[in-house]
Amino acid sequence: MIKQKLLFLIGVFFAHPLIAQRVNFFEGQWEELLEEARQKDLKVYVGVFTPYCEPCEEMDQHVYNDKEVAVFYNEHFVSYKVDIHSEFGRFIASNYNVRSFPSHLYFSTSGKILHQAKGKLSPNVFLDKGEEALSPSFQLYTLRGKVEKGEELSFEEYLNYSLASYDIGVMDHATNDKLFTLLQPKNLEDKRVKSAVSQILFNSDVDSEAFRFFVRYKPLFADIYSPQKMNNIYKGLAKNTLSSSLKEKDVVSFEEKMDQLKKVMPNTIALRIAFSYEPRFFLSIGNEEKAFESIRKNFRYIQSKPNASELKKCNDWAWYYYQHSDKTEQLEEALKWVTFSISQKNSFNYLDTQAHLYYKLGRYQDSENVARLVQKHYEETGRDTKAISQLLTNIKIH
Repeated sequence: MIKQKLLFLIGVFFAHPLIAQRVNFFEGQWEELLEEARQKDLKVYVGVFTPYCEPCEEMDQHVYNDKEVAVFYNEHFVSYKVDIHSEFGRFIASNYNVRSFPSHLYFSTSGKILHQAKGKLSPNVFLDKGEEALSPSFQLYTLRGKVEKGEELSFEEYLNYSLASYDIGVMDHATNDKLFTLLQPKNLEDKRVKSAVSQILFNSDVDSEAFRFFVRYKPLFADIYSPQKMNNIYKGLAKNTLSSSLKEKDVVSFEEKMDQLKKVMPNTIALRIAFSYEPRFFLSIGNEEKAFESIRKNFRYIQSKPNASELKKCNDWAWYYYQHSDKTEQLEEALKWVTFSISQKNSFNYLDTQAHLYYKLGRYQDSENVARLVQKHYEETGRDTKAISQLLTNIKIH
């Protein structure tokens, strides 16, 4: 008898920790789940997954099984798993813009969406998201509702809304502007503020409050962000600002915006951005001469420390002028650009361009020598040899 009691107690001791080791998922219909949540006065967590999704499997194995996660979610939520291919999964996807997996949605007991996150999350981050879902000042959809009603938020609420929006891939520029009108330099000491500010700047243009704040306190940014982070901010600002000008094809607007960027950027970065965007803009409005002069002028400055994208851009510009120009001056310059790229990275794509430029400049032996190397490599790697073989045929004719 004593032995049986002892075995029973041991069984109970080990059984309860095992139950708490995993998030308990409700099985049943949505309305039944909401009724369960109402009876227990708990929020609802919905994990959206798709079959053959490795991050989903990792969440299942390493996060839902985490003891601390299990205790927290079982205490505060009725949890539910949804296959995106099910009828309810399709409803979730269309209503809440679910495009990546796993996704995490949090609802009230009435089925009202409160909060959302996406991706494979670590146990600590998953706990953070759960805690946010319990607090109205952090809930994405609660804050969005206030914004849509025209209510003013506190600085903390704007910050929370910005971070939560970005977390699901949404950038609310108007609300971000509100955040920056309240932002003070001292706020940048906060880790969450630093994260939000860098994200917003990367997705802003020169007409934003974020950019104006950046210009006003630029020395402070250089102190608190790494050089790599600053470079990313500059690239994001340039892309967002100049991409719109490429669509508008307004010369005055483009040059004004380029000047604004150049005033706040280190000279080396400004020149690299000009090397990428100025030719694209002038080519888009049909001004090939100005595009060529821009490439030639800025090419001199990128040769000191070129990155991989700039080497590719040299090749791209060289190929463009091979295809569109018969002017010897332009073709010789284009040959310089691609030859420089080859000197930094012996790419067969670059050699292909070089062979074609040699041919167009009448340097047939040079063209053949390079083209044969390219052809051999393409044959060995299973790439299409049609174009390079045609070049070799054209060389023989001459």
